[in-house]
Amino acid sequence: MSSVRYPNFDTLRLVAASSVVFSHAFLIATGSEETEPLHGTGLVAGVYGVFIFFILSGFLVTESAKRSAGLADYFRKRFLRIAPALAVARFSSSM
Repeated sequence: MSSVRYPNFDTLRLVAASSVVFSHAFLIATGSEETEPLHGTGLVAGVYGVFIFFILSGFLVTESAKRSAGLADYFRKRFLRIAPALAVARFSSSM
């Protein structure tokens, strides 16, 4: 199968993650989310960023499943994607 790339998805994910950092900056600096610019909408920018991030990530994981040869191949690829970071996190937390 040919590999389809979505080059702007990385940019969109970066913008979404940055909005979470932006939103948290107000909470860290002032101790309250009330000074965050989008607070008046009922939600802060970070919440919108999380929504966008997970929607895009869900789309990319679904595309990965569609490109896999089967269920075992999909789980193998997911494991190889997640296991290294999990191992590092487990190792670093036990230090």
